[in-house]
Amino acid sequence: MEHYICKGGCKGVSDTAGVCQTKGCPNYGKPLEKCDCGDGKHHGRFEDEKEVPTGEEEEHGTNA
Repeated sequence: MEHYICKGGCKGVSDTAGVCQTKGCPNYGKPLEKCDCGDGKHHGRFEDEKEVPTGEEEEHGTNA
């Protein structure tokens, strides 16, 4: 099934074309890429992406 993904790190997926709406994502406001995978793995497009920080790491940082 055709869908659209964000490769900016947030790993967003949408059924409709549009732009990334995840604040904090490097691709925020940029167009999503069309994907037609049937297995939800997006042809490996997310494998090399880094996670977008949620801010929790800063709040729960260690004092080592």
